[in-house]
Amino acid sequence: YTCPFPTQAAMQFMNHAVIMTYSFNPMLNPILVFRMVSLSTLHGMSNLSCFAFACYGALLVSEPSCDIEEGHSMGRVATEIMNMLGASEMTPRVCAIVHGFINIYKEPWQACLGKHLEAYESGASVGDVEYAITNLYQRNNTANDCGEKLVTLSLHYEECAKRAFQHNLMTLWRSSVIKHQLILDLMGIEQNAFAPYDSGASEESCFASARQS
Repeated sequence: YTCPFPTQAAMQFMNHAVIMTYSFNPMLNPILVFRMVSLSTLHGMSNLSCFAFACYGALLVSEPSCDIEEGHSMGRVATEIMNMLGASEMTPRVCAIVHGFINIYKEPWQACLGKHLEAYESGASVGDVEYAITNLYQRNNTANDCGEKLVTLSLHYEECAKRAFQHNLMTLWRSSVIKHQLILDLMGIEQNAFAPYDSGASEESCFASARQS
């Protein structure tokens, strides 16, 4: 049983609003997630329902509940709904939440690396550029935590920064280029990671911009 069109329209609106409120209005974010889950359970599932349950699982594993088991269960539910409905276009979004925020508490981090790359390729193929590059960035962070060689990490963060900049995803660009610069510094390489984008950009200016936004 799938939800009617008016409910799908509401789900689509909240799908975009959830992304924005995560950064700019954190108090509203859980309300939207709960509403999406509620609409799914009351009116039937849509392709966006898997994203709703994934976000719900991420909330469960976070403060103040810290319910790892239930959150992990909701992550599995999200994946099963996506597969059941054949909602392959939701792969990058569901993967970013499930493997980036939930499964890291229950499964080996190395197991997430391939999932993020698959989600990146899926997002690139369906045009979900934001979450494609989000998965690329998450993959790099996880690889860093797993001890990947700095030389390899440097190339991966540089590539992620380039793609984020090309698509005007400035938050992902700032995060990637700063980490690229930090790795270059750790390797003792005198190179300005910001130079290809703006000769006046620096870690300090990026931090200042992030604080303002």
